Amino acid sequence: MHFDRSQEGPRVMSRRAKVLAAGVAGAAAVALAACFAKRPAAVEPPGDNEKSKEQLFRDWPKPDMIVLISGEQHGYLDPCGCSSPQIGGLVRRYNFLQTLKDRGWPVIAVDAGDIAQQKGPADLPNVQGLIKYKYSMEALKLMGYSAVTTGENEASIGIDKVLGEYALNNPVPKVLVANLKDRDANFPEEQAAWIIESVKGPGIKVGIVGVVGPSTAGKMKAFNEPGVVFPEGSAAKAIESATKQMDAKNKPDVRILIYQGQPEEARACATYFPNRFQIIACVSKFDEPPSKAEVVKEAGTMIVNVGHKGKYVGAVGINRTGKDDPKFELRYQLVRLEEEYLTPKDKVKGHPIMDLMERYAKELKQDNLLAKFYPSKHPIQLDKKPSEMPVFVGAERCKKCHESAYEIWEKSGHAHAYKALLDPEKRNPPSNRQFDGECIVCHTTGFMYNSGYRNEKDTPKLINVGCESCHGPGSEHAKHPNNAQFRAELNPWKGNSKRIERDLCLKCHDSENDVHWKFDKWKKVEHYNPKGE
Repeated sequence: MHFDRSQEGPRVMSRRAKVLAAGVAGAAAVALAACFAKRPAAVEPPGDNEKSKEQLFRDWPKPDMIVLISGEQHGYLDPCGCSSPQIGGLVRRYNFLQTLKDRGWPVIAVDAGDIAQQKGPADLPNVQGLIKYKYSMEALKLMGYSAVTTGENEASIGIDKVLGEYALNNPVPKVLVANLKDRDANFPEEQAAWIIESVKGPGIKVGIVGVVGPSTAGKMKAFNEPGVVFPEGSAAKAIESATKQMDAKNKPDVRILIYQGQPEEARACATYFPNRFQIIACVSKFDEPPSKAEVVKEAGTMIVNVGHKGKYVGAVGINRTGKDDPKFELRYQLVRLEEEYLTPKDKVKGHPIMDLMERYAKELKQDNLLAKFYPSKHPIQLDKKPSEMPVFVGAERCKKCHESAYEIWEKSGHAHAYKALLDPEKRNPPSNRQFDGECIVCHTTGFMYNSGYRNEKDTPKLINVGCESCHGPGSEHAKHPNNAQFRAELNPWKGNSKRIERDLCLKCHDSENDVHWKFDKWKKVEHYNPKGE
């Protein structure tokens, strides 16, 4: 994969930039790009994501270097441990990375952005989004990441905020956004267009460029943040400028483009710049990634996306060919971060990412983050007079009239949900999860609603997932058990099992937290009052 394009003059590149200005995903743009430059062959990569740790890379020659690619973490720091087997997480990513280093393979790591989350789980507001971004970036630093970019999720919090939270005082990993207008004036220390890394051992120079594509730029524009502007056609111009600057500074052997945009845009970008980038890391609208990387043979470029929520990483092996064209062969392995990458017990003490997660949880406790989740009215509290406002009263209040239902609940996991946050044999590290609002919301009653759970001291009767977690605040029904209106308000979905699952169960029993969830599993806690109430 040869990068030298010096035979093409400014006139040709000007035409490319003009067409790209209309959006790199256009079909006409791809057709025009096909007219330029010869395309070196690329290696068709194997990509079996079912391989165990021992089987990975078994058919590979020893690579001269590995490029580790992640992206679209969406705020998921680590599996919660509420079910097994869960996948993904920063701890397991670190452990996988160590297996590469243990092989003696030089590694460069990059991230395609959307590290942050736009909202919390179970419809929570994004109270913890900024602090989670900071700790995620610290984790990437500990893993030795070279570069990241920013996307729609970072923009939802505020580019200025996320950069100020981490990049302002931390140059590694470098945040690369080459096509941000007035970047040097508005964010002189926090962002750059490109970097060059020298890989020790093989002596390979790696140039990395980061840009925001048209699809992501349009989404970021909706947040209307001052100073965050991506002019039309800016991605192509920024790529051209960045690669010229890198060549003038210290011409890299390998180039990587971190492209914050969809695969079809990345594909069109590859054809516009044939022989320019060996790897383009992009994002995708799909949770699950393809098992094989896409190879744009005519452009000599491999396009990689690894899905959402940090469940997978991609590993690109690079080998010199000893020839001028192509200079390198690329092989790809998608890696699913299964429980085989859990930290062995004898490695827990002093584990840098596990220690980091402990610091994160401790900070939530010290800063009393639970109190920053300002409660709102529950749907059945709306439009009620103060004298008739229902409040949460706790499951014990329900027992007298609903003995059979209470007995079923008492034997269920819901009745012991809070304990799961405290029991070191059941919970996944870190400790102090009872001070994490994003855990508490699914292990207590009424969190985020007026009169609902606030903390252990003030609302002990609302510890665990009680009757009112599904039915809503029941004080008025308890006072007036024969009032038909109050009974109806507590059972709006009575007899509609699909609505029960959608509106109630799946807010907490989602695919990340309850990997064994199946439709009608809720029937294990199904109950009714013999009197028809």
